[in-house]
Amino acid sequence: MKKENKYTEVINITEARDNLPKLVSSLGTVGGIIITRDYSPVAVLKKYDKSFRSTVRKRLPALMVLGARPCIRDVALKTIKNINNIPAGLFSKIIFIYGDKTRKYRGSFTAKDVRTVYSNKSKLPIITSVKSALTALSADDPCFMVTFLSAPIESKKIVLMADFAGRFRGNILIGKILGEPVHPVVFPGKYKKIFIGIRKELGIPYIIKKFKNNVKYVDID
Repeated sequence: MKKENKYTEVINITEARDNLPKLVSSLGTVGGIIITRDYSPVAVLKKYDKSFRSTVRKRLPALMVLGARPCIRDVALKTIKNINNIPAGLFSKIIFIYGDKTRKYRGSFTAKDVRTVYSNKSKLPIITSVKSALTALSADDPCFMVTFLSAPIESKKIVLMADFAGRFRGNILIGKILGEPVHPVVFPGKYKKIFIGIRKELGIPYIIKKFKNNVKYVDID
């Protein structure tokens, strides 16, 4: 059986309180556990490691992979392969939102910092998954890129979007291919509060429309 890569599970404080002994015992199999409250990390559970050293982290974009909904296996594996082919150090972290049918992919990402968040709301609008992913963001993440497990994107196009994200940090960025808007979309970190406060029935298109003067389309052909 193929060995799974380490990942960090993200859970809310209520679940952590109710399952603390179980969480502590799981630290040997997961890379760590981030406990959140009100969409922000408040604590970290991590297996003790004598070699641990704190490091200064560059302010890089976070990559969200929304996969709460069931996904065809070959499509999911293609998405994961493309993401794993991205050069190291391009993103601060990968945040994978998974559901019951996509749980098996948690250990498939090879990035150093992979954070996984369970969602049982796969039938709700996509913005619900984005809100779940926001709980795994770090306070100093300058922006976040939204992608989908069910929609593979070429590695080079993700790299291009990450480059644009570094150059236009204050803008909402939407990729364009042959003149048509495509995924992924990048949002500055300041939009976290907007996502948290918006009603699920309005969704991402509403945010883009409301802040259209701050939207920048970038060619990723």
